[in-house]
Amino acid sequence: MAGVLWPTKDEYDVAIARWTETIWDRDLRSGTLACENMGICRFGGANLYVSIYKIGDWIVRCFCSKSSRLPPADIRERYIAIDRFCRANVQRVSALLPVTYLDHGITVGTRTLPLVKMPFLAGCPSLGEFIMDHYQDRAMMQLLSDAWLCMVREFEIAQMAHGDLDLSNVLVEQDETRLTLKVIDYDSTWIPELAGLSQTEYGHTNFQHPSFLPPRRRPFNAEMDRFAALVIYIALKTLVSHPHLYEDWGADESDQLLLSEADYLNAGLVDSRIAQLRHLSSPDMLPFLDELNASLREQRMPRSLSDIAFLAQFRLKLPSVQPLQLSRPAIAPAPAISIWKDAVYNTNTVFLDPPLLSAQSWDREADRPQVAPTPVWRPQEVDQPRPREVNRSPISTAEPMLSEEKARPSKDKRRRLLIIVLCLLLLVILVTGILLATTLTTGHLVLSHPVVGREMAAPLWTLLILRGRAF
Repeated sequence: MAGVLWPTKDEYDVAIARWTETIWDRDLRSGTLACENMGICRFGGANLYVSIYKIGDWIVRCFCSKSSRLPPADIRERYIAIDRFCRANVQRVSALLPVTYLDHGITVGTRTLPLVKMPFLAGCPSLGEFIMDHYQDRAMMQLLSDAWLCMVREFEIAQMAHGDLDLSNVLVEQDETRLTLKVIDYDSTWIPELAGLSQTEYGHTNFQHPSFLPPRRRPFNAEMDRFAALVIYIALKTLVSHPHLYEDWGADESDQLLLSEADYLNAGLVDSRIAQLRHLSSPDMLPFLDELNASLREQRMPRSLSDIAFLAQFRLKLPSVQPLQLSRPAIAPAPAISIWKDAVYNTNTVFLDPPLLSAQSWDREADRPQVAPTPVWRPQEVDQPRPREVNRSPISTAEPMLSEEKARPSKDKRRRLLIIVLCLLLLVILVTGILLATTLTTGHLVLSHPVVGREMAAPLWTLLILRGRAF
């Protein structure tokens, strides 16, 4: 409905005062307008561009204009899609209420404008009011924490996001020991049919990620509820075990629970409230606080609450692994010095020196009273042969070493004798070679002479043979 000039709240008050004439819906006409001494009752929270009334068992939402804010141009298309989604999923998403969009809703002046009607839940306080009344009841706060986790899981399964989860837009319906949460104010709701449209609202700053507040745009998708769902769940679970934090940290029924925008901006400080919650929380809450810190540090939306809860349960089921304790092997204490003194040694055996005593052992030996040594051998009768006296002389290592040298064969003498024999043999071979070479050379010179060689050829051979015999 682009270009529509919406009425103001005062113009709606004038028209709604005659609701039996100006409203077209039969259920609303038959109801009674809620009024008080000052006039028509006002409902709702911020009411940026909506005027809210109660007629009978219904809540009526009329779109109005303010100086600072106008309804979105596509508000009609949005609520028609939300109407269809709620009708289709109201049975499987317990937090949904029937949202009925009436195109011909109310006549204001001469114009007929749309309105939205929703059932009024009598006796259902807001989430903030319920916490204020029951924060000291640990069992009730545990039920409320479970109901919150159930609602968020159903939203994720249905692929929807409310867009403005806080202490006023969630109602608590109590049936004995069972709690069921209901959401109202669907102006900024995301459903798959609205994918691709722009964001209309940003939600309460104390329940929204500081990185997605104006002037930065928050993504309009199924993940935009994750931060609010996480911080509210952390607060509910913390109040189960530490209810005193509700008053100590300044919680109230409409604006703040345990954490605020300042706590998100100062999350990295050592003494921040998020750091304090980590020290106070049980191990099953650590994955939720770790994810909150990671989303603030990395400037992103946290993971879904269901995934974090599953991780927390998985970590609790893991067996605790104890670190391996490496114990040093037990070392037998060194024998007392008196045992070494009284020991009997074999003089033919080499022993190691007795172990050195530590400072504590020396102290114990010094403190020990001096007692006369007990004789090794008991005194025998005179008529019996006297036992052989034991040699208690100190151990000498010289005699065993000398006996070992005598028994061992002298390898050095054998080696020298072998070298002498080899040298003599080489000398004989060398002299023989020299004599043979001299004899052959002399014979060759005589035979090569022109006169003597012919005359003495035969006698020379005979002489060589005779010489050979002479040698």
